[in-house]
Amino acid sequence: MTEYVALAAAVGLVGIFLGYLLARLDAVYTILRDKQSELTPEQRQPQSFFAKERRREQAEVEEKVNQISIDASKFVTDIRTDNIQKVTDIVMGKTTTQQDTLNQSAWKLAQLKGK
Repeated sequence: MTEYVALAAAVGLVGIFLGYLLARLDAVYTILRDKQSELTPEQRQPQSFFAKERRREQAEVEEKVNQISIDASKFVTDIRTDNIQKVTDIVMGKTTTQQDTLNQSAWKLAQLKGK
């Protein structure tokens, strides 16, 4: 009789342990599923080492293209105005002033930087 009680207790403990383990696995699955849904389709696909390297190299090239560099050693020696067309009617001696807000100035600076 005591063997049956011990067996029942052991089966009960194993059942509780398996239930706990199953609940933990379900919680981990839910967390991973939520993180997966936040990713973009490109991030969901498995990425190889070479794809990451290509992306890094492409980012470095884009960064170099977007950089503005000023070289004081270069200068212009020949300016030709033969092909310049008059776009607006500006009267000589007439001055115009433009009031830029802080947002407009920041936008113009961002356009100069190429971003």
